[in-house]
Amino acid sequence: MIRSEPETLDVSVVEAITIELPVTIIETGELPLGFRRDLPEIDPPVVSITGRAGLVQTVHEVQATVSISSLRDTQSFDVELVPRTSDGTRVTVNLSQNRARV
Repeated sequence: MIRSEPETLDVSVVEAITIELPVTIIETGELPLGFRRDLPEIDPPVVSITGRAGLVQTVHEVQATVSISSLRDTQSFDVELVPRTSDGTRVTVNLSQNRARV
């Protein structure tokens, strides 16, 4: 005879929601003297955020951080997307895409 321990199991469920937010490019560093930057392009420009309602609702923006200090010509970057609260704290939620091309 097979028995399971414990005989009962309590399962909690929480509401999950999905929202969409634009991706914000965060540039770090300074361009070398004599260089200027054009407006950066990002793909994807918008991502879906899914998770517990209480966490998803704290996401203020989704950031893609790029260092521009060593740029000498046009360059593309494959960067991590990071969901953050308004005070900059990283939030653990699911993104429709975890990386972006800048």
